[in-house]
Amino acid sequence: MVATPSQTRSNHGFEASVEKPILFNVEEDFGERIDRPKEYPERVKRMLELLQSKIAATR
Repeated sequence: MVATPSQTRSNHGFEASVEKPILFNVEEDFGERIDRPKEYPERVKRMLELLQSKIAATR
């Protein structure tokens, strides 16, 4: 698992995982309070695929 800390140093009750990714629009929600993966499922899918390929490339 890859952990990316919040830029605000608060997780506001969100816990990221491959099974339940989190996604924020920090331009509109700097406080990282609105989790948006259901609004952008294709973006989340592409980001997870990219992450998995980067992890695989380092093994």
